[in-house]
Amino acid sequence: MSRSKIRGLRVELGEIEAALEAIEQVQQAVVVVKNNELGEAALCAYWTGEPGVTLTRKEFRLRLGQALPEHMLPVSYNQLEKMPTNAADKIDKFALPEPNFTSQQTYVEAQTETEAVVAELVAALLQLEVATVSLADSFFELGGHSILSVRLVSEIQHRFGVSVPLGFIFTLSDLRELAAEIDVLRPQQQDSAQFAQLTAESQTDTDELII
Repeated sequence: MSRSKIRGLRVELGEIEAALEAIEQVQQAVVVVKNNELGEAALCAYWTGEPGVTLTRKEFRLRLGQALPEHMLPVSYNQLEKMPTNAADKIDKFALPEPNFTSQQTYVEAQTETEAVVAELVAALLQLEVATVSLADSFFELGGHSILSVRLVSEIQHRFGVSVPLGFIFTLSDLRELAAEIDVLRPQQQDSAQFAQLTAESQTDTDELII
């Protein structure tokens, strides 16, 4: 079984291929490692299915996520009419087309200021054009991973003054949910910060009176 490493973690390409072919609509699947826009090694899946059958990246990740850990989920899913083969009638991985790392979802643009800033942060981290970042995509569907999610949380803290739990990033279905959570947390955390400041000032005044 072919093995590779992604961000220092070992992955079994054959295990991913088996999980893909376990999906009813998939006839054949092959997974290879190619560099993404960041120059990082990324898992890219190629698959064939019945004519007229299509699956989005979100649908693939939801199904594969039930059997595989996050670091073994491909970031690119490329549908082919037929797998290229070599003289031995085996899949020729060297003849596979370049992977498509762009979103396969219907493009949804930012509707609020928070959504616009979130799109900018994600685009900067993943080195994408802001115009290609759909709010209907999740951070991971766009090519993010666990290491970059830590940086995303840090950027959100810097831009919004909000602490978003790292684990929350992994549960999001799309960037709209992230923006909505920021809008919910911002007044709550600001109120908490103001209360803490007032408490500290009150304690200082009390100490001064005692002295």
